[in-house]
Amino acid sequence: MTKEELKELGLEDEAITTIFKNFVPKGQFNKVNDENKAMKEDIKALKENSENSAELKEAMTKLQKDAKEREEAYTKEVERLKLDNALTLAIKNAGAKGEKAMRAYLDLEKIKLEDGKLVGAEEQIEALKTAEAWLFTNNAPQVEGVKPATPPADKPEGVTREQFNKMTYTEKAELFEKDPDLFKEFTE
Repeated sequence: MTKEELKELGLEDEAITTIFKNFVPKGQFNKVNDENKAMKEDIKALKENSENSAELKEAMTKLQKDAKEREEAYTKEVERLKLDNALTLAIKNAGAKGEKAMRAYLDLEKIKLEDGKLVGAEEQIEALKTAEAWLFTNNAPQVEGVKPATPPADKPEGVTREQFNKMTYTEKAELFEKDPDLFKEFTE
């Protein structure tokens, strides 16, 4: 409404001034009203994002916890493998016949790996060498069969028939090359 329309309605100038003092034009009202609606939508979106942010923080915390658990499990597995390999090597070096049989006699709870060294295994293995000797192989090589021939020594010039008969084929061949007449004497 305008001032003229209000005067036609019979309002006094003072009342019209008071009315227009608090009057907001429609364009300005619509502008402020649209800004208000936009702010309400922004507030609503921020609330939703904060809920999503909380969910993201919770998911991030869960992922970090899972990663830490996997790292701890991996570290434990690596340490277990190192201990297992060190024990296998110690059992092999001790001359055990069978690793499984040897492990059955060991108290694995007392064996640990400290600074790359196996602790507690050597004492148990040494005790088993006397108590359960059948678990270990004899480290001395056992040679069976024919004793190897000794290398031929230089024969003196005067070889006897007895010495000739004890000679190996190689020694007789050497005698033939060195002294064919002596060889013929023994072979005829």
